[in-house]
Amino acid sequence: MYSALQFLISRLDHAGIPRREILRGTGIRQNDLDDPWPYLDYQQYQRFVANIYRLTGNPAAGLNLNRGFRISHMGLPGFATLTSPDFRTAREMIMNYRVLKDTALFPVHKIDRKNWIMAFRETYPLGDDARRFSSEGQLARTAQFCRELSGWDDPIVSIHLSYPAPEYADLYEDIFRCPVYFGDTQTRVVFNKALLYVPLPNASEEVNDLCRHECQLRLSQMEARESVKNKVYQELSRHYSLDGDALLSLCDVAGRMYLSPRTLRRKLLAEGTSFQKIANAVRRDLAVYYLQETGLSTKEIAHSLGYRSVNNFHRAFKEWTGDRISSYRPAS
Repeated sequence: MYSALQFLISRLDHAGIPRREILRGTGIRQNDLDDPWPYLDYQQYQRFVANIYRLTGNPAAGLNLNRGFRISHMGLPGFATLTSPDFRTAREMIMNYRVLKDTALFPVHKIDRKNWIMAFRETYPLGDDARRFSSEGQLARTAQFCRELSGWDDPIVSIHLSYPAPEYADLYEDIFRCPVYFGDTQTRVVFNKALLYVPLPNASEEVNDLCRHECQLRLSQMEARESVKNKVYQELSRHYSLDGDALLSLCDVAGRMYLSPRTLRRKLLAEGTSFQKIANAVRRDLAVYYLQETGLSTKEIAHSLGYRSVNNFHRAFKEWTGDRISSYRPAS
């Protein structure tokens, strides 16, 4: 299995950029690089992206680093997609095994009678540069995957982006060969639905069964090793960023993970943490984002994070970061 983080690191290595500089100040460890489903928090991801822009000096780095993606980069799951009977089966397999999982975005697919649409959701609120970088990477890899697997030159009907057009906007149409609309309400991709039913030229039931069996064995082994702490963090931050509601309770998260609350507490204790510590980390990361990236008042931020008193929010923030809230506000 292979993550988007690993793919980016390998591309930057190939470009001769020292890995220590790519990871400087991010807190990303070797375990994160080895993990096929790594989780970077908001601050880690923002710093990682900032380092890439600084080291490459290329504002279109999100597109250029990812346009070289090939199905062979996915290893065994990639071979399984190539031997699938049709595109839809291959797509479902990639989703099931979470191949090339992105730490900052996750796709939500909607297929109905008329359309196949993939919308992007943020794992946590992203700053402008990180949002553009992650969206560009997901788009470039998706387009390459669709073309290489199906043999179609035009698998995408249109692309709609929630951010304004960058200075290199012409590059989008060169890469994606379809209309691209900037400043939309939501980032989404509209596909030619007929793509789902395209038979694949290398389809082989026998080889595909063998590949799927091996992938399932690896998936089971990796899921057994996956950090419960990271799963809980993702459930909390994902729910909050999508719904704008209060954080999920321990019982809510346990239910989503098909565990009893008691079992979840025990597993977190075995990893040296607790549900409350993780919930506080989510509130901290959201608070830092709101302070640095939005014009929300301290009172509005406190209320959005479930604090009835601004003073309580001030005290909690001091405990989380060791600093005052004012030190995180951008200079005017």
